[in-house]
Formats: sequence, structure tokens, C-alpha cells
Amino acid sequence: MFYKVTRKSSAAYKKLHALRTRELQIDKDNKKAIKEKTGLDYQKYFGTSTNQTFTRTLIYSGFVFKNPEKVDTKTWKRDSNLPDVFVSNTRYKLGREIREFLQGLPSSNYSYVLEAASIEEGIYGKFTIPYMEICCDIILLFLDDKHIPTDPNIIEITSKEFEAIRDQHFKKKEVTNG
Repeated sequence: MFYKVTRKSSAAYKKLHALRTRELQIDKDNKKAIKEKTGLDYQKYFGTSTNQTFTRTLIYSGFVFKNPEKVDTKTWKRDSNLPDVFVSNTRYKLGREIREFLQGLPSSNYSYVLEAASIEEGIYGKFTIPYMEICCDIILLFLDDKHIPTDPNIIEITSKEFEAIRDQHFKKKEVTNG
């Protein structure tokens, strides 16, 4: 089920916007913390991206470092399946510490979206993880058909409208980042 929230003065908009803004800041802060902790720059990360799992922020498992020759082998080892990717070397204390550090980075949870949208979570069994994004000052939500919003400011839309808003947003982003 696809929804949008456009009324900026509504409680739903304010809560969802604040949540997504906080999540984006968490991702920025985590990237900075990783750089400070490792002392290494990376080109790519190995893990999950936002809006993909129960955790709505980036989850880091490994990295493709810009200067692999500077990698400490007691902290990092090459992944056996992806030789360009370094993962924590848990055979050593330093590797276990870096794994704990990565796992302990601040994050956000899917249930925060439901809470911000005033939707009760009381669902057991299979369900679709909620997706929420800010696109062109419109908050877009994709919810499981079991998560029914009751707030009148959360308006059901078609998948076509949902995709049109996302496309417009990402085209605008491409032009500005161009």
C-alpha cells in the first residue's frame, strides 16, 4: 500500500520528517566515526543499505579501502569470496573490537516508522518492512497491507503516483549533483 504525507503542519509529517532527517544524520555520523576509528578511507562498503532491513540505516560488514596496503591484518582480513573487500579479522582482539564497533553504531529501526505514523505494530508472522523517504518535500510511505494508517494526513496513493514522485525527486537530485 502506497501513501504520501504532504501537509507539513501535520503531526504525522513532522514526526516522519524528523525521523528520516535523524536517520540521514546517523548515516553521516557513522561514516565519520568509521573514518576516525579505522584511520582509513573507503571507496565502497559491504553490508546493507537504508530502507532494506529491520534496521533502516546503513549496516557495515566490510570495506573496499582506497589504500589497501595500509590495512592492519590483525584488524582486517580479505573476504574469501570478495577479495577486494576487507572484513573484521575476528581471530585477533583488534578485529573483534572493530566488529563490535561496527555492530554498535547508532541505527534506526523499522518500528520507528510505524510509531511516527501512529500505526500499531501488533502483527505477528510475515509482513513487509515499511519504506519511508522524503521526496520533493513529500513523505512517501510503502506499508504492508496489515499496517493501516488512521491519520487522515496519510493519504493512500497509487503505485504510479508513488513512482512518479520518486522519479521526479531523483531526477532533480541528479541535476543538482550532476
